[in-house]
Amino acid sequence: MTISPQEFRQLQEVVGVLSGRQGDGTKAAMRKGDGEALRELIAKLRSAVASLERAEQDENEAITAIAVPPLASAPISAAPTQADFNSLQADVAHIRAALIEIVAALT
Repeated sequence: MTISPQEFRQLQEVVGVLSGRQGDGTKAAMRKGDGEALRELIAKLRSAVASLERAEQDENEAITAIAVPPLASAPISAAPTQADFNSLQADVAHIRAALIEIVAALT
């Protein structure tokens, strides 16, 4: 079987376009297996993103569920009394407990 010079040039052009050597190289042909591998990778990436988004949402919900009571202590203008000190210590204890809950929610 012989091909004419014109048919050879057409075949050469088609091969050049498919390989990306001619025309727009970004539109070069791809093997079917490579395309399927890319589709699988994209599906895995989408699944990973969805999983991370769910985990982030769960963490946010856990953090926002932490209740920090209002401060019991108040500004003072004289030397603190035992009640003032105890009130401030209770506030610090509540803050510490809330921080521990936040750390637990994030780990």
